[in-house]
Amino acid sequence: MAKNGIVSGRKWSNSYGRNWYTLFYRLQLRIPQATEMLVRALNHADPHVRRWAAVALSRRRSRRALPSLVDCYVKEENENLAVSLATAIISSGPKSMADLRGSCNSDTTHLWQCILAMRLRDPSMADQLVTLANDTALNWQLRRTAIFAAGRLPYEAALERIVPVVMAHRSPLTTDRSSSFGCHAVISSILLTEMKGMASFFARGRSGFIDFFGEVFESCWRDSISPEGLPSGEEAAGWLFDRLTHHGWTTNPAAPVLTINELSIPMLHSAVLRSLRLAGRSDLIEEHLLSADHVWLAMKCLIERSKAGKRDAELVLHLKKLVETSPCRGNSLLHRVIDGFGDSRPAVSTNKPTIATDQMMPVPVPYVSYSDIVRALSGVCTGLNVAFPFVLEPIVAEQYEHLIRIADPANDRSYGIETYVPMFRFTQGGHVVAQRQVSFKGGTKSINNLIRPAIAAANDFDLPIPWHQEMLSGAFAATYLSKYLACLAARNVPERFYKELELNTDALFPHICTQVHATPVLKFIDARIVPFLARYVSSGTDELFEGLCTFALKVNTPEIDAVLAGLFHRWTQQFDTRSPLLQHNENYSLWRGFDRLAEHPRFDKIDGWQLRLESVLHARMSGYHAENIVRVLERDPRSYILIESRLFKVMNWEQFYHGEIDRLDEAAERLFAQLLED
Repeated sequence: MAKNGIVSGRKWSNSYGRNWYTLFYRLQLRIPQATEMLVRALNHADPHVRRWAAVALSRRRSRRALPSLVDCYVKEENENLAVSLATAIISSGPKSMADLRGSCNSDTTHLWQCILAMRLRDPSMADQLVTLANDTALNWQLRRTAIFAAGRLPYEAALERIVPVVMAHRSPLTTDRSSSFGCHAVISSILLTEMKGMASFFARGRSGFIDFFGEVFESCWRDSISPEGLPSGEEAAGWLFDRLTHHGWTTNPAAPVLTINELSIPMLHSAVLRSLRLAGRSDLIEEHLLSADHVWLAMKCLIERSKAGKRDAELVLHLKKLVETSPCRGNSLLHRVIDGFGDSRPAVSTNKPTIATDQMMPVPVPYVSYSDIVRALSGVCTGLNVAFPFVLEPIVAEQYEHLIRIADPANDRSYGIETYVPMFRFTQGGHVVAQRQVSFKGGTKSINNLIRPAIAAANDFDLPIPWHQEMLSGAFAATYLSKYLACLAARNVPERFYKELELNTDALFPHICTQVHATPVLKFIDARIVPFLARYVSSGTDELFEGLCTFALKVNTPEIDAVLAGLFHRWTQQFDTRSPLLQHNENYSLWRGFDRLAEHPRFDKIDGWQLRLESVLHARMSGYHAENIVRVLERDPRSYILIESRLFKVMNWEQFYHGEIDRLDEAAERLFAQLLED
């Protein structure tokens, strides 16, 4: 019925809301003719249907849809619909800025025009880019995107007219002298996330506002890595109140946005410096370094200049001379940063999994004879003179039965030294005149504890071992299991491992799913582990989840697909997008498990993974966790609009040689050309 409604132009109820998008998204995944269906829906009478059809086409990435999208965009006057059409056009392989000329001229449509100009390197937008970048009344995100787009054109086309205007502006928050503009970052974040709640405190007046937010800012400063140069909490709160008052809050609801625009002026400076580098004008970056009046700006100049050309000792000396001629002369932080530019060693990646691999150099395994084991268990000798783990030499069933009997912990001899210490004490049963103490000397008892797991690992005869079963579930099971798994790995007989796993699944499997226990037996993991993974896919702790994902990573066959889907579903259900609280910020097992899951070669086989992963981004989480998710989404061409959207929103207060803006821009540049249908 849904398909017939789209084709016939039938009007559906507006109450469906986002369900139309879900329907369209599912249809385009499963129906080859989805493009034609969605194109027809663009002319539907219901604006909700038209909008969700446009959003679905933005993920469809089909050049065949482009002419219809352009026709609809030219006629569309509703801003929300026009923006949806604009993003769909950019996703559908436009070749010219003419594809994005419509009747709706809003800041948002202008922003997407800037994005298209940046990707196409279209010089016809140069004048408009200059106008947008230099207009202080516009949102900072639009201005910065225009600057980014200008950086893709020859310098003389647009940047020449942008640089002197933008670089002359300064943030009004002059008391923030921290090297990372920490006060700018915190106030901007609070304005973005707590704008509604702030109004009630603002209504208390300046004193009440400062009393509350002064302490909020002070707590942020205490958590700061480098609090030097930050204003006091009261100073920051007073500045914020005065600035909001200056912009007419609460009568003017746009006052917080106007304040954010002012605080984001350093973001525009950063964009200019980056664009100068892309335009090949490192000489102008040096000029701005010479006049930099804040260490943050000087740092940006240094980073962008170091990316232009060779990083060597000559560059280090040159930049140090420039810094010592600038207003930031004598700053030790800048000199340490410059010294790092002379280090030409390649960066070491820290994103690789920290699990054992089959390519590790094998360690020689010692073998122990039956007679040596018997002598050690009988107390004839006190050691085996071999390293643990060790393997029993081949024996017959009768010999193995004998080892099981004499290895029983009940037969362990006591080698304690018994002494009686004189004392006098009254008890319920009478008086005591001495206390018995037992001390141990030597390592006989520990030798038995090393021999038992080696014996259990050698059970090729499938004989019952009562003490083995008890030790798997006893108080010291974790200690015993680590030794037992090491012995199984040393024997290098996968069949023995899976046999034991089948017999003692509940006792053994949860333990081997922890990193420390799983490492020795990872070499055994293949498709035979799938039934065990499926059994635990929805149960256990997050530590168990990490182990499941680690094991799943070792299986690259179709049998693992259902397990991957189950693990991914389990992970996504951990996030509450409606909660105002930070989600799983320090749940390292959960995030490491996701990393292992996303590394899997068959992760892309999970149905609808991109849309479901994108929905997790709506939950509150730390920026670095969100960036990990975005790195995964960057694989899929359907994420192109999401990547562009994050690029124009991200604030790069922290200083990195290769930061999030660089990563997002590189991904967007690559994805722009990756259509799914020509």
